[in-house]
Amino acid sequence: MPLASFHRARRYARRSVVATLVTYLLSLVASLAFVGLILLAGLFVELFSTEGRCEVSAEQAQRHAPWAGSPTPGPDGRLTYQTAGLTPWAIRLEGTTWGSLAQSALQTFPSLRENASSLAWLVGAALGLIAVQCVCLYLLDRLAIRDAADCTLELRRAIAAQAFQLGGAELPNGAEPPATELFAERAETLRYGLLTWWRTLPRMAILAGSLLLTALIVHIWLAIAAVLLAYVCWTIFAWTKNRTRLRRTLAGERAAQLMSLALESLRKSRLARGLSLHESPGQPLSETLASFRREATQRDAHEALLDPLAAFLTLSSSVIVLAIAGANILQQPARISFAAATVLYLSLAAAWLPARRIYRLRHVVRRASRASNFVFHYLDREPKIGQIPQAVTIRRLADNLAFDAVTFSDGHGRRLLDQVSLSIPAGTSVAIVCTDKATRHALPALLGRFLDPAAGRIFYDGYELRTVQLDSLRANLALVMEGDWLFTGTVADNVSCGDPAFTLQHVREAARRVHATEAIHALPQGFATVVGPHGLQLPPVVEWRLAIARAWLRNPAVAVIEEPSIEVDGAAAPSIDETLRQFARSRTTIFLPTRLATLRSVDRVIVISEGKIHASGTHADLLEQSELYRHWNYLRFNPFRK
Repeated sequence: MPLASFHRARRYARRSVVATLVTYLLSLVASLAFVGLILLAGLFVELFSTEGRCEVSAEQAQRHAPWAGSPTPGPDGRLTYQTAGLTPWAIRLEGTTWGSLAQSALQTFPSLRENASSLAWLVGAALGLIAVQCVCLYLLDRLAIRDAADCTLELRRAIAAQAFQLGGAELPNGAEPPATELFAERAETLRYGLLTWWRTLPRMAILAGSLLLTALIVHIWLAIAAVLLAYVCWTIFAWTKNRTRLRRTLAGERAAQLMSLALESLRKSRLARGLSLHESPGQPLSETLASFRREATQRDAHEALLDPLAAFLTLSSSVIVLAIAGANILQQPARISFAAATVLYLSLAAAWLPARRIYRLRHVVRRASRASNFVFHYLDREPKIGQIPQAVTIRRLADNLAFDAVTFSDGHGRRLLDQVSLSIPAGTSVAIVCTDKATRHALPALLGRFLDPAAGRIFYDGYELRTVQLDSLRANLALVMEGDWLFTGTVADNVSCGDPAFTLQHVREAARRVHATEAIHALPQGFATVVGPHGLQLPPVVEWRLAIARAWLRNPAVAVIEEPSIEVDGAAAPSIDETLRQFARSRTTIFLPTRLATLRSVDRVIVISEGKIHASGTHADLLEQSELYRHWNYLRFNPFRK
C-alpha cells in the first residue's frame, strides 16, 4: 500500500530541525547506553568466571606492574594475581585494540584491581546506564507523544475547516465518510500510527544498528554466521507460514461446504421419512461427516505446525550458534573468550527486539495510511458550492421561491428529487411531506445552497441561486433542523449564538415570543444555565422552542422548520401552535411536519414521493384526493394504527 498520504500527515507535525536532531541524539545515547549494559554484562561474566585470579610469568608481572600491581608468588614459581578484580581481563586483552583501554582504566581506577570494588563499580555503572537510557526513552516518548498530538490537532483543525467550507453538504448515506467520523475515529487511528512510527523510528533502527555493530566488533565472522542463520530460519518460517495459512483457508472452505451439506441432509430428514427412506437422499450423512472430520482435522493440523516449527528453528539455530561459539572458545589458544561470546550472544538476541518492532510497524502504518487516505481525500475535495464574481445581493423575499425541474441524487446515485417544479409565494406557509427522509433533508440543503441540484434551477425572486451572494442568501434564510437545535453553551448563547449584536434583552424577548420564558426561569441559572449535549438536558420541545427563538431573533425572510420526531403532549400543543402562527405571519415558512395541527394550519401541503410531486393542496383537499396522503396520515396520526 502506498504510504504517501501517511508521510503527508507526518508533515503536519511541523517538526523543527532542532527537534529532529534532538530525537536522533537521544536515540543514539539510549542505544549506546543499552550497548554499554551488554558490555557490562560481559565484564560481569569475566569477573565471575575468573574470580579475579590468573597466573603470569615474572616477565609479564614486571611488564604489567605499572597498572596491575604486584602478583603473589606461588610454590611452583608462577606468579598469581588473587582477587584482582578485572586484572585478568586486562591481561588477556594485552596486545589488542581494547587492551590499552583496559590497562588505562585499571591504572586510572586502582579499585578495579580488587573483586569487591570491581563489582561495586560494575553495579554502579550499570545503574547509571539504566538511568541514562530510561531518561532518554522518557524524553523520546514525550517528543513522540507531542508530535503525534500536534499532528492530529492540525489535521482535526483542517477537517473542521473543510467541513465548514463544504457547509455540511453531506447527506445521510452519502458516498463520502462524514466529517465526524474522520474527526474522531480516523484521526485517532492516524494518531496511533504516527505515535508508533515516532516511537519506533529512528530509535529502533539506531538500536538495531548499534547492537549488530557491537556483535561484528566482538567477532565479525561469528556474527555474520549468526545473522545469516537467523535470516534463513526467518525465511523458512515466513514461507511455511504463508503456505500453511493458504492451505488452512482452503481446508476451512472445504470443511464449511461439507458442514453445509450435512445440515442439508439433516433438514431433509422429514422428506426421507415421508418416502420411508432409512436416511436422507443424496450423499450419506456418515460419509459427509467423515469427510468433514478429515478436512477440519487438516485445517487445524496446518495451524498446529507453526509453533513447533518456530521452536525447532529457534532452538536448533541457537544450538548451532552455541556450537560454533564453543568451538572457538575451546580452541587453544581461544579465538574468543566466554565473556566476549556472552556479549556477542546478548547483542544478537537483543537486536531481535528492535528488528521485530520495525517489522510490526508496517501493520500499524498500513492502518494509519488507510485512515490518512480517507482524511486527505476529504481535505482535497473542492467545495462544490462556489460564488461567481458578479453575484448579486438579495433582500427580503417579495415575490416567490421557485423550483424549476430540479433533479438531485444522493451519493449512491439514488434520485431524491426528479424534475421537481413548484412555486412558493412570499409570505405563505407550506408543509412538505416526504415519504423519504433523505429527500426531507435535501430540500433545506438546496434552499440554503449547501448543495446544488444536478439539473434544474432554484429561483429567489427571479434570481437563480447560483448568481446570488451566499452571505445574503443565508442571511435571509433560517433552518431549524432536528439535531441542530442546541449546542453546549448557556441558554442565552444558544439563542444569540454569541452574536454581540443581540443583547440579553433581545434574547429574553425572543424567548418570550416562543413561550419558553417559564421553562428557562425554572432552570438553575436561568438564561446562564449551560445546556446542550454536554450540559443540562432539556425536554425536546423546549430545545425546539429555543431553536425557533434563535431564528426569530434573526428575523429571516424564509424559514425552514423541521418539527420534532417525538409526539408533543397536549398541554404544550396550544402554545406551540400560537408560536408557529406568530412566527409564520411575517415570513415565508416551509414546514417539514410531524404534527397534524401544522398540516391543518398551513396554506398548502406538498407531497413528494419517489422524488416527484405526488400531490399539492390543502390538508382537507388532499385527504379527499390523495390515497397516498390519506395512508401517510393514517400511519402517522390515527390512534388505532398499531
